[in-house]
Amino acid sequence: MRRIGRIVLVVAALAGIGLGIGMFVGDWRIDSRIREAEAALDADDVDCAQVLLLEAEARRPESGQVQFLAARVARMSGDIAAARKHLANAKRLGWVPEAIDLETGLIQAQTDSLSVEYDYHLRKCLNEDHPDSKYIAQVLVYRDFASFRLSDAVRATEVWTTRAPKSVKAWSLRGEVCERARLRKQAIEAQRKAHELEPENPAHVQALARLLLIAKVPPDEVAALLEPALGAAPKNVELGLQLAQCRIEQNRLDDAMALVDTVLKRKPDSLPALQLKGKIELTRDRPEQALSSFRRAVELGPFEPDLLYMLMQTLNHTGPPAEATAIEERWKRCKADLDKLAETTRAITIDPGNADLRSQAGELCLRNGLETEGLRWLDSALKLDPNHAPTHRQLAERAEKAGDHGKAVRHREIADRATRPR
Repeated sequence: MRRIGRIVLVVAALAGIGLGIGMFVGDWRIDSRIREAEAALDADDVDCAQVLLLEAEARRPESGQVQFLAARVARMSGDIAAARKHLANAKRLGWVPEAIDLETGLIQAQTDSLSVEYDYHLRKCLNEDHPDSKYIAQVLVYRDFASFRLSDAVRATEVWTTRAPKSVKAWSLRGEVCERARLRKQAIEAQRKAHELEPENPAHVQALARLLLIAKVPPDEVAALLEPALGAAPKNVELGLQLAQCRIEQNRLDDAMALVDTVLKRKPDSLPALQLKGKIELTRDRPEQALSSFRRAVELGPFEPDLLYMLMQTLNHTGPPAEATAIEERWKRCKADLDKLAETTRAITIDPGNADLRSQAGELCLRNGLETEGLRWLDSALKLDPNHAPTHRQLAERAEKAGDHGKAVRHREIADRATRPR
């Protein structure tokens, strides 16, 4: 009996040791998953972080750290309701108050409900190189880019790429922001980095090639970038047209025309393809053949100054003179408006809180067929001044033309109230 008792004790002891080891291994595994989730977030791999945290939360639902990280992942994936729920849990479980406060501000910024106090707090943290400055930069860059605060957006992308140098998203967005801010050298550098990190992605090749073509980089260099990408994606229209531009500059006109014709077989109304076809014919000194391409392109893009100018040049060779004069007048009006728009947007970068400038930019865009951009400018003016009379008058006029008389009346009433003497 004593022997049996000793055996039972030994078995129990071994079971206890096994249980302890199992619990230790389980804890170690969850700790490892949390570290892996943090690393995935640092790499902007939100999907991977979400999978890892689901496992961690299942084992540790009452962990403030897990709930906080789940809130951050939910916010970054766009699930704001889940983000708020997890953040409330993290606060209940006693997670770091400063971290909770910061994530609250990021949620506000992402939902366009950022208070003045939180806006100041986030920018202060960004400028002081806060440990979470990457996450602050990620949110503020979109906010600042959308509101045309370009110097702030450039600064945010600088922080983001410094903190996450292997983030393709960060470099790609920095390229876009720097291009809009007319920082062409920095834009090219950023798009080169995005391409280096993801060389198989045609979107990065297109973005880089477009900037290089604008910068008048030697066509052989740009073609060397485009050729393998087009070989891997032969149906990519944008890559084909970019290579066609290179071939024109290399004076390989037959190759350029073959690329353009390939695109036009798939997309007969491709405006850039028609423009390039006309350009090739003009280079061959065949204005009569160029005329039909330019006319069709102008029908598709009636407010494109480069197209209008090419059509004007072609008509000066072929006639009729009256049409050439009419196109010249359209070109002059369009160019004057777009020059004024460029001047206005430069002024907005200096004075981003000026609703008048934003309304003027909207008017210029809408007058030249840039519907989406024009409405975005008008919307941004109303965000600064909800009663901005010139903007409401523009919107009233648009609503009237669209047949929405009720909406037109509402906009006019707001404009009239805003300008009524007090």
